[in-house]
Amino acid sequence: MGPAGRRIATMLLVLLALAVPASTRPGRVSAPCLPSTREIETLFRRVADAMYLAVRENIPRPCLRDAASMPPAEFSRLIGFKTPRVFNAYLPQINTIVLATWRQDALAHEFVHYFQVKYQGVDLAADARDWTERQATAIQNLFRNAPALQVPAVHR
Repeated sequence: MGPAGRRIATMLLVLLALAVPASTRPGRVSAPCLPSTREIETLFRRVADAMYLAVRENIPRPCLRDAASMPPAEFSRLIGFKTPRVFNAYLPQINTIVLATWRQDALAHEFVHYFQVKYQGVDLAADARDWTERQATAIQNLFRNAPALQVPAVHR
């Protein structure tokens, strides 16, 4: 299997892991959500626009967490398989986006998965044709050359 095949296999494993019911996974997370910034809010709305969705204030926004704040063991438990590192992911069972790379395109990709689940009612693990990942990648590419994001500071 070549690099592209391994990448697709890894993405499918992540999506399949999300199929494990939330009731079988503790929902408690160890670190607080990072505060939103104007830059993040603008990106959130631009992704919704790209998906032809109107932002609805009654739907909870995803919690944003920096990968450095999440121990690999906790991430493995939430993602459903053992992994030595924390990577970019939307975890629908706790409505959280974990980012290891704070780039606009990476966050846009995870926002697409958030909108697919919360606004369109998609079950990411049941996507046999992988259209959810293709849509997320297509919208991610719209932001490919955008400047990096600043990791929001946690105010205590």
